[in-house]
Amino acid sequence: MEERIAVVNEENRFIRWEGRRAIHEHRLLHRSVYILVFNTKGELLTQLRHRDKQTYPLYWDISVAGHVCAEDYHAGPDDDVDQVYRLTGERELSEELGITAPMRRLGHFGPTTTHYEQIRLFGVQSDGPITIQEAEVEAVQWVSPAAFRAMLNDPEARITESLRRFGVWGLDNNCW
Repeated sequence: MEERIAVVNEENRFIRWEGRRAIHEHRLLHRSVYILVFNTKGELLTQLRHRDKQTYPLYWDISVAGHVCAEDYHAGPDDDVDQVYRLTGERELSEELGITAPMRRLGHFGPTTTHYEQIRLFGVQSDGPITIQEAEVEAVQWVSPAAFRAMLNDPEARITESLRRFGVWGLDNNCW
């Protein structure tokens, strides 16, 4: 059965439930968590998205990203949203990379021309170990700030808009 995801408005208030495919096909505004994982050397963990992903297959992406799904809510879809984002982030971090670590809220970002999401961004420091979720992630790699800048400047680099936007945001805000 397809996951149900809350469609929300510009103020991040619930409108209705939709399936994952409809969310992406119709670019419906929804809630997501993004997590930047840094190691003690100041490198960012990037992931190669699985080849079967609906969007950006085999592109390098931020450390972890995931939708807030119906089962993540313990009350109504607009109740205790901060806690829902945090618990979703912890679940996604554990599922995709096998990491359990304290998360620090870095910000909240509304929709843009390239993102149709209400995004809660978290940061985590961890040196691993990393255990990838093979159905979601093809591979991971640590990148230094210099290597990240090289990726950004390479017209052949297959990187998501999320990695471009939030990796740069992390650099500009001294998260690295």
